[in-house]
Amino acid sequence: MALEFRNWFAEPPQYDTDHPPPSLDANTRALVLENIEHAIQQFYLDPRTGARLIRELRQHISTGAYADITDGKALAAAITSDLQRLSGDRHFRCLYGIKPDEPSSEEQSRRLQKLNSGFGEVELLDGNIAVLEIRGFVPVHWEGVRSKIDQIMSSFAAVDALILDLRRNRGGDPKTVALVASYLLDGPSVWLRMVKPDGSVEDFATDLPGKSKRLGRDKPVYILTSSETISGGEDLAYGLQALKRATVIGEKTAGAANLPHACVLNDLFVLFTPHMYPSHPVTGGNWEGEGAIPDIVAEDALDTVYNLARKI
Repeated sequence: MALEFRNWFAEPPQYDTDHPPPSLDANTRALVLENIEHAIQQFYLDPRTGARLIRELRQHISTGAYADITDGKALAAAITSDLQRLSGDRHFRCLYGIKPDEPSSEEQSRRLQKLNSGFGEVELLDGNIAVLEIRGFVPVHWEGVRSKIDQIMSSFAAVDALILDLRRNRGGDPKTVALVASYLLDGPSVWLRMVKPDGSVEDFATDLPGKSKRLGRDKPVYILTSSETISGGEDLAYGLQALKRATVIGEKTAGAANLPHACVLNDLFVLFTPHMYPSHPVTGGNWEGEGAIPDIVAEDALDTVYNLARKI
């Protein structure tokens, strides 16, 4: 587990009848499960709860729950389901078949192109109201990400209102979340504090390139959410709501706040272990287990927010 996982937004391998996945033997399963215990012991955000999780996982293993699983993808899915059930934390995830190394520049470029750097559709509605869908927050250090975000976010400086559609947002890099938020705030500040198991704190701050254009504080921002909005999407919604910079409309979000550490279990398995919990500078809390609570609950969120924005 000494290797650092840096292969973000990787796609799991595709197998078929001509190229089936390798079959897992008992020794491989045992090694994976043993290393999961080590990962929880070493990295889980709450040592006391981590000890309980290990006891309960051992008990579950003793029932033979994984003994007959020879497919790596099935084992990873079973481990994910069990750890999420035992902990209540949706950031526990086990992945199979993804190498830990950071992708090459060429591969980063391919993924960014496929993901459109995390952005979905952009639409300008009547009344000079812009709608921007954000589906994920790609790693901010990848080549071209900052300039792409600046190009898109700066383009909204002249609109009268901005609607951020996070209903299909699956999260990503918290530094990218802070960067996107920067275009909607007055100046640099601590966006979010992450608390480590030893009590030390890592700050994520808002930050903009010198010539970037912000959306004026006098212009309203609306955020659309759903029950599928998770992790970084919740971070953006919760933070802008707490700062009274945005009105959140839609459904309560998934409730996954804790930042995971990616632990390499062996050359085939990676475990995402919740490692740090966020503390918002305004609320002192976060959205773990509760989600970001909308200011206005609505099923037809886009119609609701558009009608609201037109009245401003």
